[in-house]
Amino acid sequence: MHAVIFASPPNTAVFHAFEQGWTTTDYLLAIIADAEHDLIWQKTKDGQKNRKRPKRIPRPKRESSDGTTSSGLSRVSVMPVEEFERRRTERQRRWVERNQGKKRAS
Repeated sequence: MHAVIFASPPNTAVFHAFEQGWTTTDYLLAIIADAEHDLIWQKTKDGQKNRKRPKRIPRPKRESSDGTTSSGLSRVSVMPVEEFERRRTERQRRWVERNQGKKRAS
């Protein structure tokens, strides 16, 4: 299932649901266009005074302010690896404590 979802070709419904229609090429072209706009802007009077910076090409939203992002079919939590590891260690500790109590009762 993972391969079907994450290796889906562009212009398919699955790809569109996960990537909101943007391919890697689209993202790279947007980055290049923004860089070109910046280079042109730097040569102007406004650029030399660091004002009226050009607007960025809008990209699809990846993350929301509530700490989740779209996985295409649902919302999933986004967290740093350190937080994930801390939570996993805590869950493991609680599981061991619960199961040790069961062994003692046996």
